[in-house]
Amino acid sequence: MKNTKKRTKLIRPLLTIVATAAISTVLIGCGGNATDIPGLTKAFNKVTSYTVEMKGKNAPEGMKQTIKLKDGKLLKMKMQSARGCSIMDFENNLNYMVMGTKAMKLPMSAEQVKDSGAMTPSEFMNEKSKVLKTEKMGDTDCLVIESTMDGETGNIWVGTTDGLVRKSVVGKDQMEFIYTNINNVNNSEFELPKDVKVQDMTQMMGNMQKMMGGN
Repeated sequence: MKNTKKRTKLIRPLLTIVATAAISTVLIGCGGNATDIPGLTKAFNKVTSYTVEMKGKNAPEGMKQTIKLKDGKLLKMKMQSARGCSIMDFENNLNYMVMGTKAMKLPMSAEQVKDSGAMTPSEFMNEKSKVLKTEKMGDTDCLVIESTMDGETGNIWVGTTDGLVRKSVVGKDQMEFIYTNINNVNNSEFELPKDVKVQDMTQMMGNMQKMMGGN
């Protein structure tokens, strides 16, 4: 059980990297390909949008994320599953939970924004992180990066031209990330369908958060 908890701590930031993926300073190698960990930041900061699906034993079934960014900062995210979708507006701290023809407009606290993936992976990208090798995943050149956290070691495969994670391996747990529409997502993806009726819960939820001492 103890090892499972440690592994969960490492897997979580590996998942959130697909939404933020900023690492540290700026340096890039020849030919536009990152050659070290700092170089991946510059590559990622040029990415403006993408759609990603996660494949693996611990991947949420049927989950798809569509992301919009600027300079590595998460602006909007749409999470889709068989149950419905959630459209998050990080510029205004709003979350629209859509189910069928109904939607709830909810505020996002600072903690909720963090839990949604709006964080840097500094939790595991530390002084112990190191580049092991360059390896291809399909047609994509990747840096394989090893990181240790709470005694648990994991590897991630990060694209050298865009800073996007293609695979993560922690112990026996493996996750793959399949990308489409890189730098080609329309703003309309983050709009509510015209037939959806919105119930505004922002004031009520905001008051509840204040009563509970939330942000």
